[in-house]
Amino acid sequence: MDLDKARREVRAASLAAAVMLKPLLPYTLHAACSATAYSACLGLTQVAGLATRVSSATPVFGPLMGVVGVGLASAMAGQASLACGRKLYNSSRPPRQHLPHVMRRNDLLLDAVLGIALFKVMGGRFRSLLPSDLFKAGAMARESIPAKGAGYANDVSRVELLRMMKRDGCHHCGRKRRTVDRELGTMQGFWFWRRRDCPPS
Repeated sequence: MDLDKARREVRAASLAAAVMLKPLLPYTLHAACSATAYSACLGLTQVAGLATRVSSATPVFGPLMGVVGVGLASAMAGQASLACGRKLYNSSRPPRQHLPHVMRRNDLLLDAVLGIALFKVMGGRFRSLLPSDLFKAGAMARESIPAKGAGYANDVSRVELLRMMKRDGCHHCGRKRRTVDRELGTMQGFWFWRRRDCPPS
């Protein structure tokens, strides 16, 4: 008897939670669609960098390709959100009536400009979207220590490098997990922390 009562209470609690969370579903779907489109476009930016051999260390084309990638990703995220809203709220309208309301040039331009501005205001670096160069500082590198000679860094330098690693992560992939076991001296004569299991592009 107690078991049946407990089951009824669990079922009632589940239904109450579903009713409470139902209004959040459209917002969740909007966010998921936008995030998926944004991530896919940023991934295509990486692929384009690999295909054209433009890395995070390329002086002009690296940041420029990053700007284009962020703008494109922002515009596509906006369009994905509009398409999601169309499916949720206007599914009864014929498909041909949706296109003019979805692909509008002003919306695309506004989303791209706002996305680029927000990315920069939040501290993003456009070159970091491109693949790392094996022979130069990685895409995630923010700080370095001059390397004196070809030997390993001394104890003082290692402490400072570990501090930078905890703050910034691997200079190639940006991950901060504590599986880091060596430092990498670049051809430019600077030390950076790098994960052993991180293959630079």
